[in-house]
Amino acid sequence: GRVRGDNEGKKEGTLRNHFGTEMIEVTYQKTSKGETKTKTAKKRANKVHASDSSKTVLRELRLMYSEAELLEVFTPEAVEYITGKKLTTPAPSTTPVVPPTPPAPVALDEQTQELDLNELSEVTEEAPVLELVIPATIVVDEQTQELDLNELSEVTEEVPTQEAVKITLEEVKSKKITFAMLKPDTEGKEDAIIAFIESKGFKVVSCIKRESILDKKTLQEFYKEHRRKLFFGTLVAFMMMKKVTVLVLCGPDDAHKEFRTVLGDTKGKTEGTLRYIFGTDRKFPVKRFSKTKGKEVTELMLANKVHASDSSKRVLEEVGLMHSDEELRGIFTPEAVEYIISKKPSDKKKDNKKERGPPKDKPTTPAPTPVVVPAGPDTRITVSELKEKGVTLAIIKADGANVAKGITEYIATKGKEKDYVIEATTTREKGKVTKDLWKRFYDEHKKKGDLLHQIVAYMMMDKVTLLILRGKKDTVARFG
Repeated sequence: GRVRGDNEGKKEGTLRNHFGTEMIEVTYQKTSKGETKTKTAKKRANKVHASDSSKTVLRELRLMYSEAELLEVFTPEAVEYITGKKLTTPAPSTTPVVPPTPPAPVALDEQTQELDLNELSEVTEEAPVLELVIPATIVVDEQTQELDLNELSEVTEEVPTQEAVKITLEEVKSKKITFAMLKPDTEGKEDAIIAFIESKGFKVVSCIKRESILDKKTLQEFYKEHRRKLFFGTLVAFMMMKKVTVLVLCGPDDAHKEFRTVLGDTKGKTEGTLRYIFGTDRKFPVKRFSKTKGKEVTELMLANKVHASDSSKRVLEEVGLMHSDEELRGIFTPEAVEYIISKKPSDKKKDNKKERGPPKDKPTTPAPTPVVVPAGPDTRITVSELKEKGVTLAIIKADGANVAKGITEYIATKGKEKDYVIEATTTREKGKVTKDLWKRFYDEHKKKGDLLHQIVAYMMMDKVTLLILRGKKDTVARFG
């Protein structure tokens, strides 16, 4: 039989029978025809929820866990299978760090305390070979046949120090630079695209592949000219799908105009251009959360590989916005850096009264930190375990909050009989799971009158505990 038991807890030997179920009073609000009413109703409280199918397991894991949390329990491939999209959190490394081998002791002759060459020969055979870098010209004294240190000093003084050539203020002001950004849909084609750009006479002065996804606030500022357009939210979501590569290019006068000619039209119809050769996708699927619909939606947009600045003014703004001051100092001379920083968009310069567009978004979360997994074999849950229904999700509901420890122990004990273990336990304090999220979680009940409102009010009464159970085939059915 199943561990959880029936809704009313009548079946002996089950969790709900052991811990009991009861009818509790819940207070909820319902809006109808613009009028909000507060209602009360009796609702059966039965301690534990469990996923009822392998498909539901994936959906509920997506809703209740962040990507970083999933990566602590599941392999990267399994997380992508659960979420249906490529990872945005840096994938964890399971490679153990090997400390450097200390050098072998140097052998000294016991009597003379000088270097024992015979012993040293044995030592050096085992040690790694170091490459000796020799100056191009070595001067030897004609009489002693020894190294002439005075002459060597003169030779080494003449060797110039190589320093990267930086873009000057004059080059910036004469419009010889432009900015480009390789979008998420260029994945796997970056090197070929850069080679194409160079073949058209542009010098790639700086090429930086961002280590993390660009944050929402930066992208909203970057695409502020499109703020009032319908596709603005989808465009920002698209640019946050994967890491991007930012380029500073040097070319002829009016480099921004010349490069946009190389880039081609938005839809990639002009033969010989970058977008024509590397292709565009007019129906690229982008997932984003819609505030108006209260759920995640998939929208199609035009993906065309590369962004390029459309004016000399935007070149300076975009270079400044997409690079830190330290990065700028590695690309430009000090005078040019100061000039570019002065052109950066500033919040102080904005007139909020004149600013139009959608309401400002809430502060964005910082770029996700890599998940640390201890060195050794990767024991996280795999895709095949998910496909074989070996994983399920259980939630100790609000009415089980006071006995959550006992319920957890009961589930663990039953696991020895049913051949599963509790792989992860996470507590969500009261209010941490929002009303909107619970509505999405229990979406299947939305057409059952007031039932959905009652369930949501009940689930928000106290903290809940999430349990990921891992076992052999059909754990979903055995626990359910």
